[in-house]
Amino acid sequence: MTVTARCPDCGEPAGAWQRFCGGCGAALVRMCPACGEELGPGFRFCGACGAQLEAETASEPPPAGPGEERRWATVLFADLSGFTS
Repeated sequence: MTVTARCPDCGEPAGAWQRFCGGCGAALVRMCPACGEELGPGFRFCGACGAQLEAETASEPPPAGPGEERRWATVLFADLSGFTS
């Protein structure tokens, strides 16, 4: 197998014929949500129908499930010696 790309999610090597990663199952090719045409890397608009594509941001966590919200919280507990008496 000739490696032509690596999976953006897990780094597994992928051949030119692969559309999905063999290691994690992630899609290796982006598709236009409007017409289903295959998109090239870095496209902001579909080359077939002209639909505007959403920007990909790798720093955002995946969306939480329905009815669930996750937030970071910091808690500090302190007690000074003899302060409460």
